Amino acid sequence: MEREPRMKVRAGRLLGTLAVLGVGAGVVTWLSPGGLGEAGAVEVTGGASASAYRSVAGAVADAPSWLGPPLEVATEGTLVILGLLLVWMWWTAIRRAVYLI
Repeated sequence: MEREPRMKVRAGRLLGTLAVLGVGAGVVTWLSPGGLGEAGAVEVTGGASASAYRSVAGAVADAPSWLGPPLEVATEGTLVILGLLLVWMWWTAIRRAVYLI
């Protein structure tokens, strides 16, 4: 059984990474209220980010008061889980000696 050359796999991963990065940058640009490069505060009255914020704020405002502390813990826990995933992926890359260069 023949294996693919290692450079093709690295190039594919690099292209996939760049595609995900480009999509993420596009989403951030689309959701940014004043666009990129505008200095100063911008009052947001419409758009995707404003409507998403209003829907989330409305749902939270209608929630019972006892739900606040568990939501705070869930928010902090999500950040801890994301941090642990980042460290895990870093450690996996170091162990496998995956270098993009």
